[in-house]
Amino acid sequence: FTAGQAKQRSIAEAERLAAVRDAGPFENWKGRGEIGGFRSTGNASNTGVSASLDLKREGIDWTHQLRGRADYQRSAGVTSREKYFAAYEPRYQIGDDLFTYGLAQFERDRFQGFDARYALSAGVGYQAVKRPDLNLAVKAGPALRHTAFTSGQDDTRVGG
Repeated sequence: FTAGQAKQRSIAEAERLAAVRDAGPFENWKGRGEIGGFRSTGNASNTGVSASLDLKREGIDWTHQLRGRADYQRSAGVTSREKYFAAYEPRYQIGDDLFTYGLAQFERDRFQGFDARYALSAGVGYQAVKRPDLNLAVKAGPALRHTAFTSGQDDTRVGG
């Protein structure tokens, strides 16, 4: 690189950081969403809807990720699938490869036997590999999971 090219890159990086720093809470989100559905009639009426959303916002030190999924199916007047999932994961970058994270998660799947399952976790992580074709991070920390079963019983567990 020439001195002029290095200076241009430095200015461009400073402008990028300023834009990230000045962004509002609803700006700089990226992600994808999917939605699908079907309807069939004949011997039996079948209807289904599925949707998912995965959003990520990367800041200077913080990354926020939101994920959600819904899957519903009704066959011959009877609900045959009903799954819901939502998660929020904040991540704070301590160094180049070291970070802390948190996780809050909700699931519902009555056909798997639970009306609600909540999970909370936090800890530290290490970015072992970060290449365009492979991304591997290792995380460790305590976790708390509470499950409300369809039988009416509840279960709370601590794990790691």
